[in-house]
Amino acid sequence: MGFLDKLKSIGRGITGGGASVQLRAASGAVLGQPLQVVVTAQIEGAPIKAAKVYVAARAVETVDLVHRDRDANSNNDRDRVHVTETTFSQEYVIQGPVELAASSQHEWRGEIVLPTSAPPSYRGRNAKHEWSLLAAIDVTGNDPDSGWIEIQVR
Repeated sequence: MGFLDKLKSIGRGITGGGASVQLRAASGAVLGQPLQVVVTAQIEGAPIKAAKVYVAARAVETVDLVHRDRDANSNNDRDRVHVTETTFSQEYVIQGPVELAASSQHEWRGEIVLPTSAPPSYRGRNAKHEWSLLAAIDVTGNDPDSGWIEIQVR
């Protein structure tokens, strides 16, 4: 491996390049029930040593409310309340340490269980609770990942 090849390899690690990762999850997740997930990866031109393949789950509640002050002494002022809070966040290891050959394709199947203590998905007039999943390969530098995918949880 020449000097320029080494620089390219380092660049892929920093940017999360080197692999394309996708995630598929069964539709209709239910709290407390196993959810089947499939992680696929297309490895680019260099081999990858990974500490793990994982699926991250998170739930975020957002409140967006406009309050109008109806006091006789006010000028009908409006106050906006926008609050976001992560209500759940966890990683689920699908595969432990693994070496992935250059220019190869891989698929891992697993299941995750979202806790019954967490709220399900909902969309109200002034608030919403959204669940998302992300699949990634844990490597030195920026982990190649699928990006966050919204799912509905009952």
